[in-house]
Amino acid sequence: MTNNLQTTFQLDAVSADMVDSSPNLIFIVNARTAEFVYVNPAVSEKWGYPREELLNGGTPFTISPPNQPDGTPTNELATQYMMKAMSGEDTDFRWVFRRADGEEFIGLCQIKAYGGSPSLAEQGLIMCTVTDITEDERNRQALEVALRRAEAARIAQQTFIATMSHELRTPINAINGFAGVLMMTTQGTVRQQAETILRNGKRLLDLINSVLDIAKIESEQLPIVMKPHDLREILVSALEPLQSVAKEKNIGLKIEIANNVPQQITIDKDAFIKIVSNLAGNALKFTNEGGVTVTVTCMAENLIIEVSDTGIGIPLHMQSAIFDRFRQVDGSSQREHGGSGLGLYIVRSLCKLLGGNVTVTSVEGQGSTFKAVLPVLKEA
Repeated sequence: MTNNLQTTFQLDAVSADMVDSSPNLIFIVNARTAEFVYVNPAVSEKWGYPREELLNGGTPFTISPPNQPDGTPTNELATQYMMKAMSGEDTDFRWVFRRADGEEFIGLCQIKAYGGSPSLAEQGLIMCTVTDITEDERNRQALEVALRRAEAARIAQQTFIATMSHELRTPINAINGFAGVLMMTTQGTVRQQAETILRNGKRLLDLINSVLDIAKIESEQLPIVMKPHDLREILVSALEPLQSVAKEKNIGLKIEIANNVPQQITIDKDAFIKIVSNLAGNALKFTNEGGVTVTVTCMAENLIIEVSDTGIGIPLHMQSAIFDRFRQVDGSSQREHGGSGLGLYIVRSLCKLLGGNVTVTSVEGQGSTFKAVLPVLKEA
């Protein structure tokens, strides 16, 4: 059959020209013989076969591998799709084609029965339009592989964190426990050595807890559980362990709660305690005279926690980076104040998880005020 669209398939000149010049691959086959009766120039160019060769007994099987990716024979699957089209059902599907040089590509096929007139309909013709989606498919497959790898990495990280949480904390807790027993049952040099062990053991445990907290936060494994709590009780839980530090340094640590602050708030207790204890602990670390004040107020639906100190302050050029990981005011190896530089990073991360934020104002040599704003639900 001739390859002339206008005369053979009874199209007007404009329509015929549009099909012939389309960048999409368009061909018409005889459903009974599966042979091509028309191919546009794009088909010949894409597959690398002369149009005359395709029209001289060529079929879709000529330009396809023997089997499709799912293992189904090409001729069997093509017959199924053509039967659907002949029954009046428009069909879209993905298909692997093979060029004359052996290279394969993936096409999105749209086929339907072609019947411009009763005589053409009787011939059982099917029109197919093919769009090359090889690059899209490769990108999709690459994305699927990346997602699977990311999920595997996430699971591995979860397992690692759970294992390390146990394996690191267990021996440290045992060491601290025995050091505590020695302190209560010995005197003199042995007692002093036990105190040193316990003090450094607690520092190491704090560091381990901070690292594990960061790992959980950054891997989105830290659960946030919003429940009603007595505000004053959880403030005491956060600050009571720090009273001994304030006493040792002979400075004050006090709490001021405004009258408009409700008795109960709905918040994640663990996150709240970590925010307050890290802010207050950081303030105590850098304060040698005066004291630290934790002020709690309420504005609209926000709870505002301000931790003010009379410590060394933060230079202006460092204030924007003070919440970064491992960042400290004194970053030298001979720094006077200990710590890992993780506390404020944890504070900022937890504030974000709770839908809030934290800021700092400071004057070097005069002290600092850290302000955490947390949205909370007031309980009646």
